[in-house]
Amino acid sequence: MTPSTAGGWAKVTLNAGSTVTYEVRTWGLTATAAHIHDAAAGVAGPVIITLAGGTTVWTGTSPALTVAQVADLRSE
Repeated sequence: MTPSTAGGWAKVTLNAGSTVTYEVRTWGLTATAAHIHDAAAGVAGPVIITLAGGTTVWTGTSPALTVAQVADLRSE
């Protein structure tokens, strides 16, 4: 295995009004897309939020999520 210096961090906030505000930053890699899935950890569920930005910084606020999507986010 080759060691990697790639990394990143994210700050994601569920707001009143059911929107999600996010800031994601990465380094050591070039990404072509970023999004949030509605699924349990380790499971590839449907994309519910496509993040704006790239290739190393994504930041913004999503449209309002459904009641079910908010419940799913809170349960994870």
